[in-house]
Amino acid sequence: DKFKKSSTSKILKIFVDENILISDFDRNSNQIGGTLEVAHESLLGYLDLFGLNIEEIKKEMITKKWLEEATQRWVIFKKSNNLKQANDELLRGYRLLEVLDIREKNAFRKLGKLGDLTQEENDYIDESKNAIDAKKRRRAILTFTFLSLVSLSVGLSWLQHQQQQQTERYRLIRDAALNLTTPELVKSLAPRLPKYLEIADRDRQKGNIDKALADYQFLVSLKNLEDRIQRKSPEEQKNFKALNRERAIVTATASQAEIFLADVIQEHRLPKLEDELRKGNFGIFKGNDYSKFEEQSTGALKITYMILMREFGVNADLNNDGEVLEGEEQLIPCETLEQIEKLWRKFTENRCGLYGMNNINCHEFYESSIITNLIIPSSWAVVEDRITNQCKLISLSTKEIGNE
Repeated sequence: DKFKKSSTSKILKIFVDENILISDFDRNSNQIGGTLEVAHESLLGYLDLFGLNIEEIKKEMITKKWLEEATQRWVIFKKSNNLKQANDELLRGYRLLEVLDIREKNAFRKLGKLGDLTQEENDYIDESKNAIDAKKRRRAILTFTFLSLVSLSVGLSWLQHQQQQQTERYRLIRDAALNLTTPELVKSLAPRLPKYLEIADRDRQKGNIDKALADYQFLVSLKNLEDRIQRKSPEEQKNFKALNRERAIVTATASQAEIFLADVIQEHRLPKLEDELRKGNFGIFKGNDYSKFEEQSTGALKITYMILMREFGVNADLNNDGEVLEGEEQLIPCETLEQIEKLWRKFTENRCGLYGMNNINCHEFYESSIITNLIIPSSWAVVEDRITNQCKLISLSTKEIGNE
């Protein structure tokens, strides 16, 4: 619909008329509609001549679409005076940092008019930022009052140091979350990672499970940092050669965090899955929008999805688009996959499992695997590669299940 309302439609029609693009539109009209496809893949190679990068544009379009949908939900709740729900929809954490960075750099500019932020979207971003700023101010006031009672001079010095540390921590987390890979990031991040891991462990011991999970998820996501370095050009890789020690710290911390993440999920999330399976409430997916799977599913199927894809568990779906993109599958601990497989096999008497061909008797899901009912088809191969090749897991036999 947006294409129809913009001058972009005229340009696209020229490409369609010249058989460069394919569109299911009426050639007698001036409107482009339906789906646009490139006539031949070889044409994609020439987009570099125009300074276009398909992957960057795709990522920007996904982020813009997500922002539009989130804004609309917020507007609906606000207009209905449901202030609690509206506040729950506000941006927080990494997502807020990402959107603020995009707006500051005008990163949607490659989308043309389609990338322009509406007034409602700007209001949504501003209110999210103001809510966080207000919370920080309240926390700072309480902290300042406490420190003043102890020692004003020492307190002020400590507060300033903490604020500087927090500012630097947010910058590093933002850069890592935005997949920025620079020697400066690696050099600054590495010495701080043991402290981040210590904070996550302390939250876990105190029972702050959601906070601990979020910290572990971030640390595990750093597994992709080394891959991003390896994908750089030989010339760019030279800048990282002097940072072998720092890179080793990042890799080791991410691996340790993966173990702790699997432990937390086993202790605090898998029991919920086991309860549903024990009741025989295997569940069903009643929709077709995988980005809203948990809203349109029930039972054990829903819990499995939340453990693998959402912040409730592993949070492999970083883009919140219902897909597991290449690299995101590495965020799922092998131990978690094996434990989920064992639970499904156990309570379905070995009929249903996460993956593989040994599901022909799984009448609960029409003789198919759990993964094919759980994740959008375009992500099946990525997840199955994680299961079979990266984690080296194989389907459990009836005998193995019986010995559990």
